[in-house]
Amino acid sequence: MHLALALARCAGRVVTKELAAQILAEVCPHEDRSYPIYTLPTGSWQGYSFSAERISGNEAELLPLHQVYQRDTRGAVATDFDYDFARLREDERGGKVILFAARREGELAALLRTRLWRDLDSQLLMACDDMLVVKPEHRGSMLAIRLCGYVERTLFGAGVQEITVDTLSINGAERIAHFFGYTPVATKFHKVAQEACNYSQASRRRRKGVEHEPLAPH
Repeated sequence: MHLALALARCAGRVVTKELAAQILAEVCPHEDRSYPIYTLPTGSWQGYSFSAERISGNEAELLPLHQVYQRDTRGAVATDFDYDFARLREDERGGKVILFAARREGELAALLRTRLWRDLDSQLLMACDDMLVVKPEHRGSMLAIRLCGYVERTLFGAGVQEITVDTLSINGAERIAHFFGYTPVATKFHKVAQEACNYSQASRRRRKGVEHEPLAPH
C-alpha cells in the first residue's frame, strides 16, 4: 500500500534515478547508521595523506582502483566492469564498512576497506580488512605498510578490540600481516563451481563424481 501511494503521487512524472531513490526512501525508510568518520584522525607520510572517506558519492573515483584489485586477484577485467556499489553503499549506511584512503596531491593512490561487526558472544567490536589495493604507479614504496599502520591505529583508537586480516597467497600480502605481528589462525580454501555444477574438473579430487561423498564412512 505504501508503494502504491508513493507511485500514485508520482503519476505523470518521468521515473529518473533520483525519483526512484526518492520513492524507495519513502517506502523503505532506512536510518543512516554510517560510522561518523569525521571523528577519526587523519594521518600523513612522505607527501601522502591518510583519512577515512565515504563510498557513497565517490563511486566514479573508486571504480578504477576496484578494477585494479580485480585484475590483481582474479585476472583481466573488462573496462566496463560493473561493480556492485549499491551493496557497498547499503553496508556503509548500516555502519558495517569504513573506507580508508591514501592520497597524494589530491590523487587517490591506495584504498583499504574494512568491515565492522560486534561479536555475537562477547559483544566486542571487531574489524576485518576487506580490500587493500595500491595503484601500480604508487607501488614499490612503503605506502601499503604505512596505510595499514594508520588504519590499525585508527581502528584500535575507535574501540575495535580485535582485527582480522585476510591475505591472498597470490599477492604476498601476508608479509604485511607478519610485519605488524598478526598471528596466523586459519587456512582458507577456495573452489569455483564448474559450469552447470560439473565438479569433475575440480583439482585434486580422488575420482570423478564424489563431490557429495562423506569424509568418513558411517
